[in-house]
Amino acid sequence: MNTGDGIDPSPLIINDDESNLKSPAFEQDATSVTPTLTDFQKPPSSVNLNNVTTQPQQTWRHPLRSTNAYLSQLSSIFSWKFLAWVAIDNFTLSGGVMTLLWSVGLPLFKELGIDASRQQLYTTMIISPFALKPFIGVTSDLFPIRGYNKRYLALFSIMVGLAGCSMLLALYHSGSAALAVEQGPASVRSLADFIVICFFAMNLEGATLDIVGEGKYSELMRRHPESGSSIISYKFVW
Repeated sequence: MNTGDGIDPSPLIINDDESNLKSPAFEQDATSVTPTLTDFQKPPSSVNLNNVTTQPQQTWRHPLRSTNAYLSQLSSIFSWKFLAWVAIDNFTLSGGVMTLLWSVGLPLFKELGIDASRQQLYTTMIISPFALKPFIGVTSDLFPIRGYNKRYLALFSIMVGLAGCSMLLALYHSGSAALAVEQGPASVRSLADFIVICFFAMNLEGATLDIVGEGKYSELMRRHPESGSSIISYKFVW
């Protein structure tokens, strides 16, 4: 191409970078470094996979150590005294005494000659303290005794339950049932009513201690939400 004074030299100027990119040597080097699928499948030569060992994951721990850790965590939140009280309450009272109470009630009414319909009425009256648990809980919160919402109410219920149990044992071993049967239906009904009161007193103790314990560990669970439901599992173990 001609310019004003001579020949345009631009076609004769060669860009070194473009010439290098178009050179056969560069194209050969570029194809030699292009990765293939088999390159990713080959392990590095410096790593020997046969010598690599994996540690087995521990999927369980010893039951005694797990139980110890569980109880230690509970005691750090709820204290050993409270845990002991929950265990004694649920094992001896809710588990033992209530089972004995249910096994004694029906045979005693049968010995007095009470019909099935009246036995059903008596049973409803006997277990009615468990229906009063919400009212017992509200009463313990609204009327604290000497600054304590639960301590003296629990002690009072224990005394009521012991009184009912003592009177029931005295009636059972004194031969009052046979004497009432001999005296007639009026004596039988009076004795049955008194027996119902004794059973009611023992169930009142059980219901009061149950709701007092539930209120206390619910309070501690709100204060320590990291405990989760561990105390509930602990309760139902007993």
